Amino acid sequence: MRANGNRRFMKALCIFTCLVASLAVTTYGRTNIDPVEKWAWGTNVGWINFAPQSGGVSVYATHLEGYAWGENVGWIRLGTHEGGGSHTYENSAADNYGVNRDANGNLSGYAWGTNIGWINFNPTHGGVRINPATNQFEGYAWGENVGWISFRGDDYGVLFTGFPPAPPPPSGAGSNLAPVPDAGPDQVVRVGETAILDGTGSRDGEDVAPGSTSPQGVTEEETGDGSELSFRWGFSIRYMSGGRPVYMIPEGSDCFGTCENFDQPTASFVPDIAGDYTLTLYVTDEDGECLTDRVTITAIDDPDDSPEPSDGADFSVKRVLCYPSPFADQISFGFIGSGVPDAIHVTVYDLSGKLVWQVEARGVSVTTWDGTSVRGDRLANGGYICVIRIAGGGKVHTERTMIFIRR
Repeated sequence: MRANGNRRFMKALCIFTCLVASLAVTTYGRTNIDPVEKWAWGTNVGWINFAPQSGGVSVYATHLEGYAWGENVGWIRLGTHEGGGSHTYENSAADNYGVNRDANGNLSGYAWGTNIGWINFNPTHGGVRINPATNQFEGYAWGENVGWISFRGDDYGVLFTGFPPAPPPPSGAGSNLAPVPDAGPDQVVRVGETAILDGTGSRDGEDVAPGSTSPQGVTEEETGDGSELSFRWGFSIRYMSGGRPVYMIPEGSDCFGTCENFDQPTASFVPDIAGDYTLTLYVTDEDGECLTDRVTITAIDDPDDSPEPSDGADFSVKRVLCYPSPFADQISFGFIGSGVPDAIHVTVYDLSGKLVWQVEARGVSVTTWDGTSVRGDRLANGGYICVIRIAGGGKVHTERTMIFIRR
């Protein structure tokens, strides 16, 4: 269609398409957009999420499907087709609009937002492309009512994982509630120390629905006998290069051979280089619905190799450390920075806010706790609120975090 004719046609369809786009969004966690790198930005519309909790965009070889979400503009539908496969949107009628993708990753066609109208993915002086080498969205889309929408900036972007979307649930499963994945808290461990990945907090959607009588996470007994949930851990993909994934692990790491039980709720691996290791937990219920959660394991060199004491004016705290967490016998509290602090004060509370333990250590860079109360009682497994205050150089650095006991 010519530009002017297309514009007139699109305006003529607005009333009808408003009704189409206002229908309930049906989603099954099928998006294959990265769960972290999922944001586009428009100066006039704000952030647009391509992998929202109750929606998501699916990228196929020839086209896009599904819904993106903007807090300021509502749902944006990427195309009317459903079911994947090979498909080309004609963009000539209210039931065949959508975004196409060619063999070079170039996108074309129109998305629709009830509150903002048509969005052109191949406008004059713009255009959007999924880079085949990195799977990153690049460029600008254009909406007559909202202006330019950018798909990559210094601190945001949209990334296609390279994986096909999860299949839709079986027929008749429309009332199924998606699982609630929980990859556990971020952790800090030493290089060469086993990192425990804990997905046992994941739940079936029905178990956390209002009125449910079983709100607890997955237990070892349930998973050992064939839980209704299935699990898969994997190192998160930063981007694709030459058709091969580049993982979110330190460059040069060869940790894959240490992975154990990556198809179980609880898994482990051994980081071999200092840095961040980001993993994705895929949780699928018996109806085929799959959602994901991420966890980052930060591996550090032995903190005992801390710098020599320096003048108080040189004291600085870049990052507070609590490692390992979860822990069985002992957890250490310290920091990355320079100098030796005047004092490290640690206060631990249970989830009700009751004080269970505290200490003030002076003239040291690391202090430890064995998981007992102020009375010496062995505390139960679970999460605890920890407040760490590190004083030095005339300043106090305070951080609040969660730590976990698991024996």
